[in-house]
Amino acid sequence: MDYFDGAVFGVVKNVKSDIKQEGFIGTKEHVRNILIEVKQSWKMELNSQIIVSTDYTWGFDFQEGKSYLIYVYEDEDKGSLFSSPCSATYQMDDVSEATKLLGSGGLQPGKEVNLDYKMWFMTDKDFDIYIVAGAASLVAGMAVYLVRRRKRPRST
Repeated sequence: MDYFDGAVFGVVKNVKSDIKQEGFIGTKEHVRNILIEVKQSWKMELNSQIIVSTDYTWGFDFQEGKSYLIYVYEDEDKGSLFSSPCSATYQMDDVSEATKLLGSGGLQPGKEVNLDYKMWFMTDKDFDIYIVAGAASLVAGMAVYLVRRRKRPRST
């Protein structure tokens, strides 16, 4: 526990893959986002729901509806939580199992929140090519319009 910013016990509500990219041409990183209904946390106070990002390739295979104890890091610059492939993650049936492992100093969830809407926007589809094709079509359409408009004789 000393190597992590905190630990959280909760139920997985949703698992979605996403592509993270810095800017338009930055390196693409595939991540898996896990929406968790928090039951208890250690070393950090958390809201009733959180989203934890984990490595797509090497991350733990989370299943919706199951409970887990997850050791997490906090990226303070981005305000997000993540779990590395080396982070300890345990599937557990009850918070009492987590309490036996980490002690009774756990924190109850703070503010009641609903983060389902954030999961809706996450997708592992790469839309860059569609954005470029759409912009190119728009520019080509405007060019055709302007050329045709210029060739039309003006009425006096």
